[in-house]
Amino acid sequence: MPSIPKALAAYEGLRRERVEAVVERGKRNGDATAAGSRRTGDPNAFMWRHRIDWEAPVG
Repeated sequence: MPSIPKALAAYEGLRRERVEAVVERGKRNGDATAAGSRRTGDPNAFMWRHRIDWEAPVG
């Protein structure tokens, strides 16, 4: 990266989609706690299964 501001902008661009999904999930966190509310699978799995490819080029 040629400069710190450009590096931070690239970092934000790479993270934004996932961060927004985590925030949205947090807003709906209480939805599944109602009586009789059952879902199959882990709705938060996308957070736990996230992996970073440290070798991937950026920018």
